[in-house]
Amino acid sequence: MKKQMSSAITTLLLAYGANATTIDPQTPAGVLPASESTGWSLEFTDEFNGSTLDLTKWQMDESTKTRSPRWDRGIDDWWFSPANVSLDGAGNLVLAVTKEDSNTMHTGSVSSINLYEPTYGYVEARIQIADSTKDTHTAFWLQGQNQSNVDGTANDGAEVDIFESAWFTDSTKAVVHIDGYGADHQANTKSYNTPGIHSGYHVFGMEWNEHVMNIYYDGVLKTQYEGTWVPQVAEYLWLSDGASFGDIGTFASEPVGFLTSAKFDYVRTWQAVPVTDLVLVGDNKMNGNFNAEAGGAITFKNTPGWYNLGGADTIVATNSNVTYDGSQNLVATSVRIAALNTGYAMVEGDVFDISYVWQDDWNWVDASDEISVSLFTTSDDTLTGTRTDLVESFSGLSSQNGVYEAVDQNGVYTATAADAGKVIFVAIQGDSAGYARVDNFELIRHSAAPAGNDAPVFTVSPINKSNATVDVAYNGTLDGSATDANPEDQLTYSLTSPAGWLTLASDGTLSGTPTTAGSDSWTVEVSDGTDTDTATLNITVDAAPTGPTTLFSDNFESGDTSAWTVSGSATVNLASSYSDSYGVRINKSTFIERVISTVGYSNITLSYARQAINLSGTENLRARWKVEGTSTWYDLETLNTTPYATYSKVLPAAAENTSIVIRFVTNSNKNNEKGYLDDILVTGE
Repeated sequence: MKKQMSSAITTLLLAYGANATTIDPQTPAGVLPASESTGWSLEFTDEFNGSTLDLTKWQMDESTKTRSPRWDRGIDDWWFSPANVSLDGAGNLVLAVTKEDSNTMHTGSVSSINLYEPTYGYVEARIQIADSTKDTHTAFWLQGQNQSNVDGTANDGAEVDIFESAWFTDSTKAVVHIDGYGADHQANTKSYNTPGIHSGYHVFGMEWNEHVMNIYYDGVLKTQYEGTWVPQVAEYLWLSDGASFGDIGTFASEPVGFLTSAKFDYVRTWQAVPVTDLVLVGDNKMNGNFNAEAGGAITFKNTPGWYNLGGADTIVATNSNVTYDGSQNLVATSVRIAALNTGYAMVEGDVFDISYVWQDDWNWVDASDEISVSLFTTSDDTLTGTRTDLVESFSGLSSQNGVYEAVDQNGVYTATAADAGKVIFVAIQGDSAGYARVDNFELIRHSAAPAGNDAPVFTVSPINKSNATVDVAYNGTLDGSATDANPEDQLTYSLTSPAGWLTLASDGTLSGTPTTAGSDSWTVEVSDGTDTDTATLNITVDAAPTGPTTLFSDNFESGDTSAWTVSGSATVNLASSYSDSYGVRINKSTFIERVISTVGYSNITLSYARQAINLSGTENLRARWKVEGTSTWYDLETLNTTPYATYSKVLPAAAENTSIVIRFVTNSNKNNEKGYLDDILVTGE
C-alpha cells in the first residue's frame, strides 16, 4: 500500500469533527491558543459553566484499587473519587483533595476516554493548581489506550504529562512515559520554569503533530519532544489531582477533611487548518524572539526550542546586556549553532522566507564575519539525525558597529519533490571567534499551489485493535488509522465484509457485543468521497473472565508447615483451627513466611483468619509483606489481643507482576502469649 506523505502542520488529524456537541456555546468566537495567532480551527471545548459536568465529554474517574502509595509522606491509600469532582457555578471544574483518615487521600479526576480522543492538534487548559504543600499535585495530561504495548517508541501511545505541579518552587516537569509501567517502561522527563505557578490561573498548552510536541506555559514555549517520543495515535485528555511524588508537604499533620482543590477554567483543542502564509518560527512561536527565559546569561539547556549543534548545552545561548527590543537576544558565534526543529513537513513547492535583526559585538571582524542561517533536513526528522543542508543564507557584512541591522530574505528556498514529507530545521550561527547578537528571528512558509485529489491511506494493515471479551460491550475507533493529504477531505469508514457482531459507524466508531471467543477479521474501507483504501481489521475475542486466580493457599489441613519457611516455634494443631480441623500456632519470637510469584497478575489480595492471645504492650502479632529481593517490609496489621476473625487486603500496585514475601510474626516471650492463623489465601487477576 502506498503511503502518502503530507504536511504535518496542515493535515493534522483529530478523532472527531467539530460539531455542536463538542464546542461549548459559551466559548468565545474565534478564540485561538495563547501562543498562536492563526492556523487553527476550534475542535473541542468545555468552559465548565452550569452546575453539572458534561458526561458526553468527560467521565468522572473512580479507582477500583488504591493508586501508588506515597509512603514517604504517610499516604498509604490514594483514590480517584467522583465525590471530589464538581462544578462551582462560576465557570470552573473543581477537583478537590480530601484527607479521609490518617493515611488515606481522595482526589478528583476526569478524563475523555472513549468520548473524545484526538490524534494531533493543539490542546490547552487554563488552570489554578491545588496547593502543592498539602502533598498533592495537579496534572494536565494525555493517555493512549495502547500505551502498554512495548516497541521502544511512543508510536502506539504514551502517557504525556504536559505538567505536574509536585514542587514548591516556580518550576514543573513534563514527562512522556512509553512501553507500559513494568520492566520495559521508559520515561523522558524535562523540567521547565513556571513563574507564578502557585498563584492564580495559568495557561498550559501543547502543540502536537506527527514530528514534535511543543509545550507552552502562558503562551511561551518551554520545552519540546521529537522523534520516537511523539505519539502517532489517538490520546484522551486527563485532568486530575493526585498524591504528590515531589517536595514533601504537610499531609501527615493536616486534620481529616478538605485539604485543597484545583480549578480548571476551560479546556480547548484545535486542529490545524491550511493557511497561505504560515509562521513556523517568530515572536512567541517556537521562541523566535528568544524571550521564553529571561534574566541575563541563559544557557542552551535552559533556552526552550533552541539547541546547540556546535558544542555543549551549558554554553550561553541568550543574554540581555545588549538589547534590541529590551529583551533577550541570541549570542551567535562559530561554536554556538542555535538549531531548532520546526516540526513542519514540507510539501513540494513550499516557499520559505527568513528575517531577523543583528549587530556585531565582541571581537567581530567587520571585513569578513557574517551571520549565517541554514535550512536543513535530517536522516530521521530529529535534531540528532544526519544533517543535509538545503540552503545557507548570509547576513552580509556589518555596516556600522553596535547598531542593529535588518535582514529580510524572501524566497530563500523552495521545496523540491525530494523534500516532500521531510521536516525542515533551521540553524543560526556566526562565522567568527567573536560574537554577534541576533533577535526577532522569523521563518515563514508560503504554501505550494493546491494539487489534485490524493487518495486516503490506512497507515497500517492489518489493523490490530484491543481485545474484546465475550458478552461485554466493545468500544473502539478506527478514526486516526488513515491519513489524507487533502486536509479538507472528510474521511468515512465502512465494512466491506460480513459484520457479524461488529458495527462500524461512518466516523470510525467500533461497537458491538461478541458472544463467542476467538480471532475475528473484517475488511474495512476508508473513503474521502472520491477515492478509497482498504485494510484488514483484527480483533481477538477473549473468553469471559472467571474471577480471581488462586496464587497460594494453605488451610493447614496437611497437618504441617511444609509450605512455609519457619523461624522459631510454629505448631499445627486442632486448638488453633478457625475452620475445618487444623490451624497453626506461633508464639514467642517466631515467624512463618512464604515467597509467592505474582507475575502476570494484578489486584493481589491477601486473606487470612487470625487471633492474638494474651499479647500486650509492645508484644504483637503482625502480618507483613515485601517485594522479594528488597529490604523494606510493609505492615498490613499489628494486633495485641483480638478474637478469631478473617481479614482481607488488596496489596498496593508494587506487589503486582513480581514475587512477594508474606510473613506472620510474633515477638512474645511467654508460652501463653501466642497467635493463631488459618485459611491463608493469595489471589490475583
